[in-house]
Amino acid sequence: MPQLPLKFLTQDVDQLLEDPEFRTFALRPDAVLPTGAGSAHQARMILLGLTGDKRISLPGTAEKDASFAALMAKTQATAPAPAVRRLWPRVLAIAATVFLLLTAGLILLRSPAGVTYATGNAERLDVSLPDGSTVTLNANTTLELPAGGWATTERSVSLDGEAFFDVAKDKARPFLVVTDDAEIRVLGTRFNVRDRRGSTRIFLEEGRVNVGWPGTRLPETSMSPNEIVTLKSRGNSPVLEVASVPGRHLAWKSGHLEFNRLPLAEALNEVADIYGIKISCDDPLLEKMEISSAGIPTDNLKLALRLMERALGLRIETQNKSAYQVFAAE
Repeated sequence: MPQLPLKFLTQDVDQLLEDPEFRTFALRPDAVLPTGAGSAHQARMILLGLTGDKRISLPGTAEKDASFAALMAKTQATAPAPAVRRLWPRVLAIAATVFLLLTAGLILLRSPAGVTYATGNAERLDVSLPDGSTVTLNANTTLELPAGGWATTERSVSLDGEAFFDVAKDKARPFLVVTDDAEIRVLGTRFNVRDRRGSTRIFLEEGRVNVGWPGTRLPETSMSPNEIVTLKSRGNSPVLEVASVPGRHLAWKSGHLEFNRLPLAEALNEVADIYGIKISCDDPLLEKMEISSAGIPTDNLKLALRLMERALGLRIETQNKSAYQVFAAE
């Protein structure tokens, strides 16, 4: 699916409407415009409305209560130029209303710190970078590009969460992924990075990777395909090993989690990280139990918990809508 080109993030509605490239992009049915790109969303709603796109359900008269009226008044009051207000007064108001009603967890924000892509609970996002590299973000993950773009000597991004990188080759500019505890440097390769709960795990699918550990005296770790390096916490030494089940570390890209003799406590954490919930287990022996499962969905919490109960012999009780307690099945 085509992603919104970064150059459109700094343009206002009127500039976007006059840009032939944006009009072509916005009218594509599979175009992806993250929620934070407000001007682009409004411009696309206007274009789709003008072309009679029937997929959009505009609010009727009965739905335009005081909150909608206030929003439309604010939009009209902040319109950039009289000439534009004469051309677009009605469609801008409608677009603002539609924009308020649209909801999505995929966010693209431009700030002085740079451009940030983010996902929420149970969401994934494919991102195309300026060099042709692609990144798939797992749930509850943020990826940040530096302000002002990349330097001439390297291509750097910051990651918090989990993502899979397919990096375009560029011998003159290494690609650098920075987390709280690691710096992964590559020229062109495919690898997965998980940075959660104070630990880092990197799986290399293809190519070669060098991993540095800033703030420590640890030597760089060089990785080969199908190897995985894990740093449990800062101060420990990283563990490099061959992945026994390589596909497990990429299963989330296909919408499910795989566990292969994984301690239950770690498996519960992975599920909790995907859905933004808390899963507690007060039984130390149960937490250490190694489990295996190949089909825990990442987009349906109710089904995921039910499958874990049945497949793993557990009983999961709801504490509230975001907290759960795990017991051994009786």
